[in-house]
Amino acid sequence: MGFDGIAKIFLFFKERWWGNTKGFQFLFDSKLALKEDEKWVKYLTGFDDVFNHPNALVGWVGSEGVEQVEALEEQVIGKSCVKLLKQFLPGYKVAEPFLVIRTKWLSNPLTRGSYSHITPDCDKSIGVGIEGLGKPIRGLDGVPRILLAGEAVHTSHYSTTHGAFESGAEQAAWIAEYLSAKADKH
Repeated sequence: MGFDGIAKIFLFFKERWWGNTKGFQFLFDSKLALKEDEKWVKYLTGFDDVFNHPNALVGWVGSEGVEQVEALEEQVIGKSCVKLLKQFLPGYKVAEPFLVIRTKWLSNPLTRGSYSHITPDCDKSIGVGIEGLGKPIRGLDGVPRILLAGEAVHTSHYSTTHGAFESGAEQAAWIAEYLSAKADKH
C-alpha cells in the first residue's frame, strides 16, 4: 500500500473565458521547453470546471510535480498556468486569474499526503490483501485487538471518502458484535 500526494490548483477569473467547455486535458510533447521553476507543469493533467464557481478552474498535479508545486509561490504558479493554457489553447483569450490557490497536503505535517493507493507489491509485502486488512487482529483470547479502517482498507472503494466511512462502519460493527457477545455472557 502506498500513500502519496495530489496538489490542486484553483484559478479564479473575473469572467469565464472558456465558454461552455467543461475543462481541458493536456497531452505533453517530450520536447516541451520548461524553465526550472516550471518543470512541475508536465505533471498537470489539465483543468476542469469547479462546481458552484462558474469562473474558476481546478487543475490536478501528481507524481513528482506535487513537491515542486507546493514549494512555489501561488503567483508563480498562476503565471505558469496561464502560459501553459495559452500554449495549449491558442483559440481562446486566456485571462489572468485574480486569485490562485494551491493545496499543500503533501508538505502539511498533519496530513503528509492526500490519498492511499494499492501498489503492485501490496499483497506480497504484508502477506494479506485488502480483505485481510479489514479484518480484526485478535489476541490469543479471541478479543479484537487491532482494527484498521479508512480509505485504504475498503475492498472496492479504496481511496475514497465513502470507502473510509464504510470501512469505519464495518469495524464499529465488529466492536459492537464483540461487546454484545460479551454482554450476553454476563
